[in-house]
Amino acid sequence: MPEAGSFGLREQSPPSARSGQCLRGLNCSPKGFVLLGRCFSAGRKVERMKKAIIVIAVVVVLITAWVGFNPIGRFGFCRFGLLVYSAIPFPAVDLVIHANGLPSVRGSKPHFIGSAEIEGLLKEGPDVLIIGTGYDNMVRVEEEIAAMPIVEILPTSQAVRRYNQLRGEGKRVAAIIHSTC
Repeated sequence: MPEAGSFGLREQSPPSARSGQCLRGLNCSPKGFVLLGRCFSAGRKVERMKKAIIVIAVVVVLITAWVGFNPIGRFGFCRFGLLVYSAIPFPAVDLVIHANGLPSVRGSKPHFIGSAEIEGLLKEGPDVLIIGTGYDNMVRVEEEIAAMPIVEILPTSQAVRRYNQLRGEGKRVAAIIHSTC
């Protein structure tokens, strides 16, 4: 049994190699070796399997927590430049939420919303149309839109809370949310 340095590395002993078991009784290949009293061949596969199971469990827990804090069909974590809707992060874009709850990205980020932009949303028949004007209230809305009884114009932080509230009440809500200023 030749020694290889001071790390306790030694080749598998010939009797153990012939029997297919290392000193601890683990099944090892004839090419296996013992390091500090541990078999490194079949045991290595078991260790990899344990690590893979742990990684998968952690990922499942993180996904569950993410969806828990960012529920489907609702706004979750929202900060300047980042909107999370239905557990999907939307960085630096404006969102259009249709009356059926499906999101789409607003084509551009102008600081004005005109009647042509909301025309399609109104055809979907929402109970309420919420317009989020940004965190600094920089988006301007055409006066004709502001006068509509189903339209609520709010700063973005209040708009996402109001959207979640109305969806929780079972209302069909459409929204245009500006994610920055």
